[in-house]
Amino acid sequence: MMWKGWKTYEENEASSEDKPHAKGFFDDFRSADDVFGEYAVELEERAGIAFVYAQYGYQDYEGYSHVIFAKDGALFEVNGSHCSCHGLEDQWRPEATTAAAILARPGVSDEAKACVREWAKAVAA
Repeated sequence: MMWKGWKTYEENEASSEDKPHAKGFFDDFRSADDVFGEYAVELEERAGIAFVYAQYGYQDYEGYSHVIFAKDGALFEVNGSHCSCHGLEDQWRPEATTAAAILARPGVSDEAKACVREWAKAVAA
């Protein structure tokens, strides 16, 4: 069972909703497909992922990304960056984390923290 308001990758694929940015997606990431495409995530790794927060900023040939997702009841995050020579491909290395760790860490955006708080509240309900 997924948390209210969050959809797995498969549910998002089946959805006919056409929104400029799906819930939890910011800047150059508008959907799960954007994240998976930029990071070149293999199809078999995508199953069961529910994005909590995904952001990708690209300016002056440099890009930075922060992704937080839930899978199998656990929270993970991926950080990526690149110069003009490459993109985010080959940087999909999920690291286990907790909501408390993300909320306590300086430098995490207010948007990311708000999404994590909302996710944690939904999980606790």
